Amino acid sequence: MLIIDLLLGTILYAALEVIWLLIFEFFAESFIQPFRKQENAHPIRAFSGIILLGLIIGIVLCYIFPYRIIHIPTIPGISLLLSPLITGFVMSKIGKILENHGRGISYIATFWGGATFSFTISLIRFICIG
Repeated sequence: MLIIDLLLGTILYAALEVIWLLIFEFFAESFIQPFRKQENAHPIRAFSGIILLGLIIGIVLCYIFPYRIIHIPTIPGISLLLSPLITGFVMSKIGKILENHGRGISYIATFWGGATFSFTISLIRFICIG
């Protein structure tokens, strides 16, 4: 019985370690993908990386600025609409400039990449601060 328990415990431990490494690999790749040129990046990993970065930066900003930066009491949550639109527009223009100079653009330098990043930050701040 002791040998079976030891064997099952070892197999379970190895399986959990493999699962942990796969999760770590996914997150590590997700952090890199948004900054790779589009032809070299996987779109799902790139956007999951953009969301993860927005999540982390949103949490950090909640601690740095634990209050609303622009306070418009009549329209709470307006940043959930305006910030992604503005950031997406700016990032798409940056992407076009890079493309015109012969450089490949990354997913974060597109409208949807910038908008996703900004929306995630805005959503986290709205949830944490209100």
